[in-house]
Amino acid sequence: MSNQTLALAAIEAVSDKKLDAGNPGYPDDPGVERKGMCSRFVRCASRKVYGQKYQDLFGGSAIESGHRFERAGLAFTPEEAGPLQAGDILFKMQGSGGFGHIGIYLGAEDGRVAENSSAHPAGPSGAKGYRTLAKYGSSQLIGRLPEPGNPILSRSIYLNKKEIGEGPIKNDITYCQVRVWADHLGFDLDWSEESPHIWIQGKSVGTDEEIWMVGGKSYLPIRTLASAAGLVAVYDPTQDRVVVSKPG
Repeated sequence: MSNQTLALAAIEAVSDKKLDAGNPGYPDDPGVERKGMCSRFVRCASRKVYGQKYQDLFGGSAIESGHRFERAGLAFTPEEAGPLQAGDILFKMQGSGGFGHIGIYLGAEDGRVAENSSAHPAGPSGAKGYRTLAKYGSSQLIGRLPEPGNPILSRSIYLNKKEIGEGPIKNDITYCQVRVWADHLGFDLDWSEESPHIWIQGKSVGTDEEIWMVGGKSYLPIRTLASAAGLVAVYDPTQDRVVVSKPG
């Protein structure tokens, strides 16, 4: 499935003045227009779509990034990937002084690759811009991130330092499947056809507005579930995860 959202974010990143060389206003990403910043450019486009999700897949070079994507099961050989799709991340795993190269394919209708490279007409010193797929050349790996919402993006949830699973995200709120939560805490879970619907340990938990049904399963915000159990849920941005523990 194509990732048109990432393709559009790549176009936006090309024109985004916050990504201009040396701009201190864009956290951790100064100098994106300089030669050799191809991986950082794609990372910036990715962040426009996913926030911090997937940011740790981008290394100091395109080759390192390609290997990280591959280890995460998000990069494929051209034979495995099949026809290129909008939003595909194209990895050149050789050349460029041993650093390789990386760009984002904008799809067959557009026909271009968005990138940060000294090879396209934007200038010999290196700048953001586009090349046709033919001029970009062959790639050794094709990276594919999911279109937002299909599948649903998620964050890891940790309870007492142990991961209990992935929680889907809606409106930047992390949810947890109620059954999974109850099972990990050893709590009794009941469902009522009348409101309030969800009962844990004989106590109603969550409002009708908070309940999110995904694939026939009920989910509640992890903070709501944690609070009902006398726990606190804290988002850890460095690991893009939610950690649930006792207060204090």
